[in-house]
Amino acid sequence: MDKNTLIGLFLIGLVLIGYSYWQQPSAEELAEQQRIADSLATADGVLPEASTAVIETPSTEDTPAPEVTNDSLALAAADERLRRDYGLFYPSSSGVDTEYVIENDVMKAGVSSKGGALKWLELKEYKTHDQKPLMLFDEQSEMSFVFRLRDGRLIQTENLYFEAQQSGLDGSGRFTMRLNTDDPGRYLDLVYTLADGSYEMGCDILLTGMGDVVDFQRDDLSLHWSMVGLAREKSIDRERERSSVFYRYNGDDREYLSERSDDETELDARTNWVAFKQYFFSAIAKSDEGFQKENSYIEVRVPEDEEDTLVTKTYLAELTLPIEYSPDPGASFDFYLDRTSTRSSRPTRTIWRTSSIWVGGFSAG
Repeated sequence: MDKNTLIGLFLIGLVLIGYSYWQQPSAEELAEQQRIADSLATADGVLPEASTAVIETPSTEDTPAPEVTNDSLALAAADERLRRDYGLFYPSSSGVDTEYVIENDVMKAGVSSKGGALKWLELKEYKTHDQKPLMLFDEQSEMSFVFRLRDGRLIQTENLYFEAQQSGLDGSGRFTMRLNTDDPGRYLDLVYTLADGSYEMGCDILLTGMGDVVDFQRDDLSLHWSMVGLAREKSIDRERERSSVFYRYNGDDREYLSERSDDETELDARTNWVAFKQYFFSAIAKSDEGFQKENSYIEVRVPEDEEDTLVTKTYLAELTLPIEYSPDPGASFDFYLDRTSTRSSRPTRTIWRTSSIWVGGFSAG
């Protein structure tokens, strides 16, 4: 190999070495390459797992979507249960319990939208022995109407919500609570009537458009009425000794349950009136036609706690109302709520006369 060839190879080597050195990345470029490599390595470890999580989300029980579905199913099940229990009265199966006050110059009463019935009653002219307002009964007492539909459903109004048709007594002394159905042409009205100066309150149950829905041919329209006797005098023992349930069969003398102990009876004839009698005051349910004997029952109970100084007796009446049959069936009766005579057979006021029996603050004959 001659001298010129050697020189040429040497120069080529120098060029290659210089080019390699010139192409070598700087420290900054090496750092950037390392950052990119690290990012790719991280992505390689995470992306498949993240992709799997996205695919599995629909079947995960703890995610929000199934919870919404479960709540919806529960609500749908509850809705179906209410429809099954209350039939066409389903729209009235929920609501807000609102209290309305009706009054005249001698008494005032609270009416609850839940159940539509009397909740409490105060006699304005009287006070307790310690000068507190005299409540004839309070929220511990219960009143409800019970009937059956033709499809077999048993309806108890105490479980349903009524709508007041006005805020208080109208110009004619009437107050109407309405129980709506899923048909605007079908509804139940409870109508209370209270005249000025009167201790008598009328109660009408009107079932508009429901002659083919209710089953009064095979069953009854019943009043369920329970009352807690409230102590008002200094001597609770004396009050209890003079408290019981009095009643009168049509055309007969008055009768009564025990004043000394628990007692009960089924009514075995049409009954003109039933009185929850206390020492000085009484609450009376009265029907001119007479409450029917079928499924009618009364009882009185002494408090289990003999040291109870707040309650005299507890009373219960299940009264079957006489029905007026028509395309719009209904029933009517009256309450009388006033003072009982302290003397054996003379009432302080009289409001009606049946044969020789005068009826006032309580029935006497």
